[in-house]
Amino acid sequence: MTNLSASESETLDQAAAALLAARRARTPLAAAPVGLSLTSEAEAYGVQRRTLAALGANGGWKVGAPGPEGAPNRAPMPLSGFHPSPATLAASEFSFVGAEGEIALRFARDLPPRAEPYSREEVVAAVGSVHAAIEIVDSRFQDRKAVGGFWPLADLQNHGAFVLGSGIEDWSALSLVDHPVVFTIDGEVRVDRTGGNPGGDPLRLVTWLANQLAATEGGLKAGEVVTTGAVTGLILVTAGQKVHVRFPGLGEAFLTLV
Repeated sequence: MTNLSASESETLDQAAAALLAARRARTPLAAAPVGLSLTSEAEAYGVQRRTLAALGANGGWKVGAPGPEGAPNRAPMPLSGFHPSPATLAASEFSFVGAEGEIALRFARDLPPRAEPYSREEVVAAVGSVHAAIEIVDSRFQDRKAVGGFWPLADLQNHGAFVLGSGIEDWSALSLVDHPVVFTIDGEVRVDRTGGNPGGDPLRLVTWLANQLAATEGGLKAGEVVTTGAVTGLILVTAGQKVHVRFPGLGEAFLTLV
């Protein structure tokens, strides 16, 4: 975000500081901070930048959309929250744990800023491998739905942590739109279906992301991982439970919550 006034910049600084304080204290906010108002996606992305700068290096991005034709949105995923599968995480690290089975893409080449947009084919060519993944959804608010507005987006779109599972490099024969998925908790099947990403085609979302980042964030970088939305929906998990997501022929990921 450019050409901010001093008061606008101060608002974004204060919003990021409030979210960071809630994150570090593991004490969710009851409501949006008094006197602070976020009025646009651009402002929410400005808060994301400030939050990430305080949390350290970036491991990748999450991208999603409310429908197959809906406008996407995105958020960074701090590297400090990345975990290889099988992962064991403490429930006490989060205010709540919502687990989502997702398909993630690891990029092998940079997609830096340039004058013309990247085509879908160029974005696909930059992908090195496709993986099964589990995103942990968390919030710096007591009720992420009630707070509304642009605050969830500013709050890294409710990102908590990320578990990267196994994957494959030769994925050209796979359809990421309607790939089968099986999601279990403690061995009990909770989801067994084909497809299910609310944003529709993951490659539509990733192509949008590549061009959005090229325009505003310096572009996608080799080694970064992009996760493409909840194929399984959000499923609440509690301490002591074991989560397994499997995309047959693609990969699987494991999480134990302690």
